Order: sequence, then C-alpha cells, then structure tokens
Amino acid sequence: MKKINMKVILISFILLLTLQIDAYSQNEHDTLNIMRKGPHLIFNGNNTEMQVFWQLNKTDTCLIKWGIDTLYSLGNQQIYEYGNDHQHKYLFTNLKPGNKYYYQIKVNDNIFDGSFYSALPENSDQVSFFAYGDTRTYPATHNNITKKMISLYKADPNLQTFILSTGDFVGNGDIESHWDTYFFDPSYSYIQEMLANLPFQSCIGNHERTGKLYRKYFPYPYISDDFYWSFDYGPVHFSILDQYASYNIDSKQLNWLEKDLISTDKKWKFIILHEPGWTAGFGHENNINVQKYIQPLCEKYGVQIVFGGHNHYYARAEVNSIVHITTGGGGAPLYNPDPTYPNIVITSKSNHFCKIEINKKILNFTAMTPDGEIIDHFILKTTE
Repeated sequence: MKKINMKVILISFILLLTLQIDAYSQNEHDTLNIMRKGPHLIFNGNNTEMQVFWQLNKTDTCLIKWGIDTLYSLGNQQIYEYGNDHQHKYLFTNLKPGNKYYYQIKVNDNIFDGSFYSALPENSDQVSFFAYGDTRTYPATHNNITKKMISLYKADPNLQTFILSTGDFVGNGDIESHWDTYFFDPSYSYIQEMLANLPFQSCIGNHERTGKLYRKYFPYPYISDDFYWSFDYGPVHFSILDQYASYNIDSKQLNWLEKDLISTDKKWKFIILHEPGWTAGFGHENNINVQKYIQPLCEKYGVQIVFGGHNHYYARAEVNSIVHITTGGGGAPLYNPDPTYPNIVITSKSNHFCKIEINKKILNFTAMTPDGEIIDHFILKTTE
C-alpha cells in the first residue's frame, strides 16, 4: 500500500483554492468593469414615472426587468445604447403613486439591481426626504454619509423617497474622469447603492463648470438651455435654480421663478440653489443676488426654506421667517464657519446630511453626522 504524500495533497489543495479565489476575483473584477456609471435614478416630476440611467464601458445590449417584487413580473425589455458613449436609459411608466418597485439590469451574466418608491399621490400631506451637497473630492467620506442614509431608509421605508442635492458633485465637472473617480466609482458601494435606490434631484453647482457632462448624466426636465426646473412631490413644491444663468430683475429665470411660485397650490415650497444668500463665511461670502432677488419672492409667495451649499459646513440662518440652510458637508474639504455672521442661528464644521419629515402642517428638520450625532433640529409650522 502506497504511503499518502500529505505534502502533495496540501500543495494540490492550496493550488485549487488559489484558482477558486482567482476565479472569484476575476468575476468580481468583470462585474466592476462592465458598469462604468450607475444605475442611478431621476424623478422627472410625474408621479407615475421614474427614470433609470446607466453607462457601460463597452457596447453591449442589456435586459431590464421590473415588478412589485424580485420576481420582476411586470415587464422586461432589451435596452440598446444611445449617444456615442455606451449610455443606456429606461423610463418606467404607468406606475401607481406611492408604491414600491424593484428592477434588475442584466448585462450578459452580470446583474445590477435596485428599487424605488414611485412619487406620492398629489393629495398626500406627508413626505420625508434627505438633503445634502458638495460631495466633491473625498468619495470615502461621501460613501460613509450615504451608508448612514441607507441604514435610515431601510429602517423606515418612508425615507426611501429621494435625495435633494445642492450641487458640486465632483472637483471639475468638465473632466470625465472626475465623474468616474469621485461620484460613480463602483468600489464606493454605498454611493452606488444610494443612487440605484433613491432618485437624485439636484441643482447645478459652480464645480459642474459648463454643465455639459452634468446634463449628460443628469438630464432633468430643464425649462430652457439653462439648468433651472421644478417638480412637485406630495405636499411640497421644489424650485431648482441655476445661479450661473442670469436671475436679475426682468431675467427669464426670475420671471419663470415668480410664475412657478404663483402657479403652485402646495402648502410647502422650497428653493434649491448652490450659493446661499445667508451663510457663515470662511469660504464664500453671502450671495447678494439671492438677498436682492430671491428673498423678496420667498417672502411674497410663502417659501419656507432655501437650501444652499457652496460652503463646506452646516449653517442655518433665518431672515424674515425664511430659513436658509447651508448643507455643504457631503465630502468636500471642510471650512470653518463663523457663527457671528448676520442672521446665523447655528453652525457646525462637520460632514453631514439633512433629514426632512413633513406631516401635514408640521415640518421636522434634522441635520446629523454619519455617526448619527444630531447637529441641528428645528420644527416649522405652516398656517395654510
């Protein structure tokens, strides 16, 4: 009887294990390399629709499936690329407002999936959502922030609605590699999970530069060749401004904004812009045009909150009952806020995000760090 050579057996086992690990690593590498950006969701303002976008690294055909559960029984469709950069998109239609949907994108043997809630019915009087901005150049920090937001909406499905962003996605929005590295890098898994499960609603920031690539990946239903638009979500009307197009007196954008605010019958009205009118200095000063042209419209038409970013910290100011939020702690290098600036109520030099919860006439606003530390909380009431 031959003696068993344990050394040979051990070497064979190690080789087999190494091959299995290499095969797994190769599969994971292939999965990461097939998807260049996305999938990411955008809400276009129609509560029976949702859009999903993604970009591959090479020409390929995709299969998208969707349903009310992971059986994906509502439909499926082959998706071909559009444009000249391997981009893909799909518009979900005929959705029932306020319902949860699941989707799956298959590229050969690679699977990418997500879920979303269609927007609330028009007569809904409750809604919750997140807000933050200035993600920019530290994706690991951004990833940590999105990890916390994901944990919150998984614990409370009412929070799986959308993200409101005050802009400055990346360091230089005209450089394609910045989008690949700072915002859509698949290795930052929580950012990608957030984008695949929460519609991302944003204004343009100064770091989006000309906006050419910003428009390529975030083709919101802009009103003109500029980057302003608006949408309703449940009891709230959101007006998104472009501060890099004119919004002085008699400008096209300011005239549009006034008509936009006049035409809505929503009880809650918010404006989203990048450069705040009242903030805490030590980075960028107060934007005078916001003070001169936007603030009077807020007072006239009952806007409750103006969301801004630009300065990399948290700050809250109050001017004639209008709340001005600076939420710029999404991943850019932090600045030192000065709490002595005019109208400032509170500041915090911290990476953070905001959680807004509306129940009829009551709004609860909470700003917190990725560790869950609450840095600000206040309540607003509407008289309408």
